[in-house]
Amino acid sequence: MPTSDRESGWFVQKFDFLSELPDAAFNSLCLKANRVTLKAGEILFSENETADHLYVVMSGTLGVFTNQVSQESKQLIALVGKGEIIGEIAIIARGLRSADVIALRDTDLLRISRERFELLIKKHPEIALPIAKILATRLRESTNSTAINIRPKVISFIATSPDVDAVAAAVKVANCLKN
Repeated sequence: MPTSDRESGWFVQKFDFLSELPDAAFNSLCLKANRVTLKAGEILFSENETADHLYVVMSGTLGVFTNQVSQESKQLIALVGKGEIIGEIAIIARGLRSADVIALRDTDLLRISRERFELLIKKHPEIALPIAKILATRLRESTNSTAINIRPKVISFIATSPDVDAVAAAVKVANCLKN
């Protein structure tokens, strides 16, 4: 389960998506967000869950997995890394999650609730433009390209400290790939 906390000393860098925000909107977003830390193998959210938060990846890598047509196995369809947002489509559309998202390595995220996001958009409408650019790019990429089978053959897990259970993380990812 992801851990979450508010740390006044946690420094948020202004890069990628965040760098496009005016300072007032960036500061407001950071004040409204919580920090979430996932260990490798932990699930951020699952397909068909109610969407109640969107996330900005501060460090680490997430894998986006979806059911193949046969529903017999999951397919890795995207990687989400530092500076990218995830979960915004379901938040904006007020829908369900369309995929499973799992940490492929230890990952720090900013988490913001739907309610706080909507208030931020009302107070700082300039936040909507960078998000619209991201949505347009993702739509263009998904409609202008053929499906890419990104099914990994080898994934390595290396414990970076004694507290990291690399075997458990590997088992979670393997189960996601075969389920």
